[in-house]
Parts: sequence; C-alpha cells; structure tokens
Amino acid sequence: MAAGGVPGEDHPEERGLVELLLSDRGVVLVSWVERLEGKEMVVTAGRDRSQRSVRLDVGDRVEMIWKGAGELRAVPTRLVAVEGAGSDTSWRLATTGPAGRGQRRAAVRAAIALPVTATHGGTTLTGTTVDISEGGMRAVFRPPATGGVRLRGVTRSDGLPAELAGGDAPAAGVRAFGVGDVLDVVVQLGAGEVAAQVETIRVHRREDECSELSVRFIGLSEKDQDSVRARVFAGLRELRQRGLR
Repeated sequence: MAAGGVPGEDHPEERGLVELLLSDRGVVLVSWVERLEGKEMVVTAGRDRSQRSVRLDVGDRVEMIWKGAGELRAVPTRLVAVEGAGSDTSWRLATTGPAGRGQRRAAVRAAIALPVTATHGGTTLTGTTVDISEGGMRAVFRPPATGGVRLRGVTRSDGLPAELAGGDAPAAGVRAFGVGDVLDVVVQLGAGEVAAQVETIRVHRREDECSELSVRFIGLSEKDQDSVRARVFAGLRELRQRGLR
C-alpha cells in the first residue's frame, strides 16, 4: 500500500529512481523503489557507480534522495531487513524522520551511448559517449575525414607531444589533444542537447585510430545539470528493463 504524505514530496514514488547515501562511508548508491508500505519502503539493493552490489547490515542508516517536482528531496531511513538473494535482493528501509530538501551528493553515472561533438583549435571531432554524468563523461571520437588527430598523452624530452601509440612527434598541421585541454562539446540527449566546455582529464590508449577521452564539465548550469541527470536516470531505467542493471 502507498505510504502517507504527498508522493514525490514526502516520499519517493513507487518505481521511482532514488539515491541512497551511506553517510558513514561517504558512498552514494543507485536504487529503485519497489513498493511503499506505511513508513517503510522496499527498494532494490543499491549499486555503486560501477554497478557493483554493496552489502548493508540491519541497523545501517541510509539517507534516501530523489528528484521532487521542483527540487531534490531527502528522508532519513534505517535498514530493517534484507529480503531475497542475488540479483533479486531488496532492502526494507524504515523512515526515521520527516522529509526535507535534499542536497546533490554525487554525480550518478550511466553507461549510455549519446552522440557528441568536440571542438578544439579549429578541429571538430564527432563521436559517442561511453558513459556520462552531470560531472563529466568518457567518449570515443572518430578521426576527422581530413587528416588525423593525435592525442597528447606524454611529452618528449624536447618538449614536443608524443603519440600514445608511439614516440613520434605530431606532423606539421596535426592538432594534438592532451590532458588539460579545454574543448567545446555538444551532447545530444535525445530530447534536446547540452552545449558546454569540458576539460580533458585523461587520454585513454587505443589500438585503433579513434580518440578516447575522459573529461569534466566546466561551469555547467543547474538547468543543464538537471537535463544530463534526467537522461542518466532514463538510461539507468532502460538498462534495468533490459536486465543490465
């Protein structure tokens, strides 16, 4: 049966996506509400950013956070029982206080493929995200049709950037991307897009001609953060429906 109060305001809605903050560990997990029973909520066993299951003990305190109509909401809970086993494990959480305004604790990440373009120094690359959160993303970019782009992963003793796949300096006119470079990106979310600046924080080695980067968003607006977050949550729901959660 449904819990008392206003759905979405005093408690999350059934089948809704929630974040579970383990205050004593500083860990945020992703979960779904299976059903509401009075002051207790049964949720799927939480998983971390890498989609790994996490163990809780009865009595552990958990702050539940969800997206309300106009803001994040949160309610303190305590684990009272663990039900099921394996991939069907559920946690029964009992509320221990009233709901209030929630704080964004961490950037939830989803492994979803979205079209993305990146521009730097007159060079534009097109590609696809490997995963994304409101904090940043990892993406693979195809080489441009007119000349290759070599990524600056290491620096030679003469100060010239070297290819990740070897030690040759870039040829004349070849643009080198590297850690610390700021790129202009546009990410297609499906229902709209986000245009922003990102900083390259890691260049990943690859055996092909593609470029794989990990980047962080710079100064992403609250509106754009919410747009990315909504797409991430939708992606996580899709993965769960496909049995990949």
